Amino acid sequence: MPKPFVVITAGAGFETWGPEDVETRGLTGAEEVTVYLAEVLARIGYRVCVVQGFTAGRPDRIVNGVRWTGPDYMLEHYKNDP
Repeated sequence: MPKPFVVITAGAGFETWGPEDVETRGLTGAEEVTVYLAEVLARIGYRVCVVQGFTAGRPDRIVNGVRWTGPDYMLEHYKNDP
C-alpha cells in the first residue's frame, strides 16, 4: 500500500521562501507553520509536497523529507496520482 500523499499549497507571495529560511532569516507565522507541518507529516510517514506559486531562484528540492516545488512539477509528475 502506498504512503498517503499530502499536498500543501503556498500561493504566490512577494518573495521566495523555504525551509532553509526558518533558521537563516526567519519567516512569518503562516510560512513557518507550513514548514513545520510539512516536516512533521513527513516524519510520521506521509509523502509531502509543498507547492509554491512563486519559486524564482529556488530549485525543486527535498528538505527533511518534504518536496518543495512549483506548480509545473506537480502537473507533470502527479497528474495521475490517486
